[in-house]
Amino acid sequence: MPVNKPLHLMRLGVHAEQQYFELNKDKFDIVVFNANLVHHFASATATLMTSKLNGKKFIIDPITHAYGHHPQYIMTVSKDGGPAKIKSSLESLAHVYGPPISTAVSHVRQISPNDFSSTKPIEQFAKSVIDFQANFLASAIDPSDRKYILADVDAVLKPEFLIAPYFYMKSTTINDWLMINRNLVVASKKVAGDNNLYAEIVIDRGILDNVDELTKIANAYRELAECDGYLLWISDLSEHKSSLSTLCGLRNLVSILAQSEKPVINLYGGYYSLLLAGSGLTGVCHGPGYGEDRDVIPVGGGLPVSKYYLNPVHQRLLFRDVQFMVAGDVWRNIDDFFKEVCSGPVCQRVLSGDLKNNFEKFGSENVRENKGRTYSYPTTEARFLTTQHYLEAKAGEFNNVAEKDLKVLIEQLKEARGRYDKEMPGAQLRYLDTWVEALR
Repeated sequence: MPVNKPLHLMRLGVHAEQQYFELNKDKFDIVVFNANLVHHFASATATLMTSKLNGKKFIIDPITHAYGHHPQYIMTVSKDGGPAKIKSSLESLAHVYGPPISTAVSHVRQISPNDFSSTKPIEQFAKSVIDFQANFLASAIDPSDRKYILADVDAVLKPEFLIAPYFYMKSTTINDWLMINRNLVVASKKVAGDNNLYAEIVIDRGILDNVDELTKIANAYRELAECDGYLLWISDLSEHKSSLSTLCGLRNLVSILAQSEKPVINLYGGYYSLLLAGSGLTGVCHGPGYGEDRDVIPVGGGLPVSKYYLNPVHQRLLFRDVQFMVAGDVWRNIDDFFKEVCSGPVCQRVLSGDLKNNFEKFGSENVRENKGRTYSYPTTEARFLTTQHYLEAKAGEFNNVAEKDLKVLIEQLKEARGRYDKEMPGAQLRYLDTWVEALR
């Protein structure tokens, strides 16, 4: 891997996504698991890492922020008509973490700063969270099965680094949570010992527009000698919809943290984040088919729709919009498409021979009728093709950033704006101008 290539992280959201991690295991560097998934599917997760992804690095996000929101956000409605309950995966994880998390969950209330008003709960909580990350997966392997695993189980199931517990901060709660989050990092380092420990900074995107608040948070973490790196999660930050000031704020946050000469990784980021490699960002994470942005509050989705990642403009577009471009001869032939858009294995296999007819495979749909209403959703094949194409495109972006100077990459953005602006509504590509301005 080139020295200046950003670390490529991929988050596994559900175990049904395993095939994409197996098929693309040479295209990314680190797997990111959520702690509730690891705990709920311990055996499956351990098997994935010791067999199918043997040798691949991973980390476990403790997702402790989940317990700091109103309980309704982590509850599920009972299928039998009973009262809503805390999601089983989060409830069982809470009991592993112990007080004060388990106490709050048992009383169906959210964690508050008052739960950490003394040193003892901070140290106990930090210890349980770090111990879980460091030891749980290895302990999930039945001792009698270890002899059948060729790899060194303890080594393979050791996270690349550990993450201190953390809670979400917005403008109105910075003064409540910032010192507690810092203290949790300090307490976690005492438990982590020689293992690398990262601090996860989870903030509302509005803070990026407030210089004083942003600087206060960034400096508070930059001055922490106890952590070995930083993970960023800016809640619901869409790089395609954000204002210039917001994107400049993200760049400033990265720059301040990078002054510590420690790694800075964006847990939810897209191509703009990759371009911040020159400002000190050392890694970017996304999911197989989504995950370049995510709200800390779970948001329910509707029916899935087919989207195709249009490589030159670095965005997943509705399939029909790209199909209109194909039908309108934006690309004269398949060779032009391969040259301008994508020549990855999936596109080569699917599109060769007849661009217009074959492109429809990316948008094939199932049609169903329910109570007199007709609805459609992508076929299994279409979901696979669009997701696999997306992952091949992302791998190409990481390589592109590693191989080219920032000035060249900015010129590519300008060229894409000029090339496709007349083929797409202007407002749809305005983010490219914003990116260019923010990077200046």
